Amino acid sequence: MPTGKVRYDNLWAAVAKVSRGSRTRVESDRWVAFRSHYGIEAFYCLPGKEGAHEKGGVEGETGRVFHPRVNRRSQVCVRMNYHSVPTRLIGRQVRVLLGTDELVVFDGRTEVARHERLVARNQVRLELDHYLEILLRKPGALPGSTALEQARQAGKFTPVHDAWWAAVRKKHGDTKGTRALIEVLMLHRSMAHEHVVAGIATALQAGALSADVVAVEARKIAQADQPAEPAAHADRSRPVGRPGAIPDEVALLTERRLSTLPVDTRPPPSIAAYDELLRLRPPPAADAAIDQACRMLRLPTLRSQFAAIVAALANGTPEAARDLLSASTVTQPWGDHVAACLQVLCSDPNRPARPRATTAMIHQFQTSRPITGYAVFRAHRVPRGVRRSVRPVSRLGSTWSCCEG
Repeated sequence: MPTGKVRYDNLWAAVAKVSRGSRTRVESDRWVAFRSHYGIEAFYCLPGKEGAHEKGGVEGETGRVFHPRVNRRSQVCVRMNYHSVPTRLIGRQVRVLLGTDELVVFDGRTEVARHERLVARNQVRLELDHYLEILLRKPGALPGSTALEQARQAGKFTPVHDAWWAAVRKKHGDTKGTRALIEVLMLHRSMAHEHVVAGIATALQAGALSADVVAVEARKIAQADQPAEPAAHADRSRPVGRPGAIPDEVALLTERRLSTLPVDTRPPPSIAAYDELLRLRPPPAADAAIDQACRMLRLPTLRSQFAAIVAALANGTPEAARDLLSASTVTQPWGDHVAACLQVLCSDPNRPARPRATTAMIHQFQTSRPITGYAVFRAHRVPRGVRRSVRPVSRLGSTWSCCEG
C-alpha cells in the first residue's frame, strides 16, 4: 500500500467534482475515509491536455487484464494487435496480462505464451513454436510463413537451421525434409537453444541428416556443459551398499533396496522333489538302440524321412513319396500309425489299393493298445450337428475320449 503523496487522475470513485483551473477537488466520503485510514496525501493531475504530461505516460500501461478468445489462426487480439498462442487453445478464452513492455497469456493459471509488447496498432507477433504441430501435418506451409520470418529476425532460426534444412531436403525431398526440421525445432522445448544449434552443426558436419542424431548430439553437448558436482555432495550420490564406487556412478534401485533388507538365512530352493516325476517316464533304451543301429547301418528312418515325404506329397509327386516311405524304417512305437496314414495319402485314389490302405489304417488305430508314455488319437463318428473333436484316447496306460456338442 503506497503512503505519503500519491499522484492520482480524476477517477470518479474518489472525485465527486472537479474545479476547473485548480487542483481543488470535492472528494467522496468513502475515499476520504480510505486515504485517512492509510495516511495517503492525494495529488490530483490537471484535467485535459494540460495535465497529460503529469501522468508520466503510464496510464493504462500496467496491470491491465483482458479475456480474449483465441481465433482460428491461433491468435489473440489485444489493443488491436495480434499475438500467437499454442494451437491447442483455438476457440478457447484465455487471460492476458498486459504489462509495460511485455504481454503474458495464461490458460487458467498456466502461462502459455509471452510476447514483447507492440507499441503501434494492427501489428502481428507470432512465435514459430506455437505452430509446429500444425506444420508437422502441413509442412508445405512453413517456407515463406510469417512465423518463420519473425523467427529469423529474432535470431531463433539461425543460418545453421537453414543449412541443415537445405541438406535434408536435398536428400529426402521437401516434405520429409521439412518434417525432419520441425522435429528438430521441437527439441528447443526441452533443451537450451545453444545446445540444439550445436547439435545441428555437429550432425550436419557428420552428414547425419536425422532428428534423432541431432537430439543425441545436443544431449551430449548439454551433459558436457554441466558443471562438475561439488565435493560436498559426492558422498550423498555414492550408491548404498557399494563401497568404493565413484560419485558419478548410477546406483541400481534393486541394489539400494537389497542393502536395507535383513540377511536371508533360508536355504536355497531345491528341485530334488521334481526329479521324482522323471521315474514315470519310459526307459528310452530300446528306442535309442534302434535309432543308433539305423544310423550305423545308414538306414533311413521314418522320423528323418517324414518331412521329405510330406514335401513330396505337397509338390504333387506321390510316386516319390511312396518310394521314400517304402525305404524308411519304423523305429518308434508311433511309427506304425504314422506310416499307415502316409500309406493312404501316397496311394492313388483311383485304384483299388486306396480303399484297402484306408481299411488297414482304421484297423491299425482301432486295434491299438495303450503304450506307456504315448498318446493315440481317435476320431469318433458323431451325429450331424455335433462338432467333432479329436482327443487322445490313450495316455500313460489309461483310455478316454469325448465329443463336444
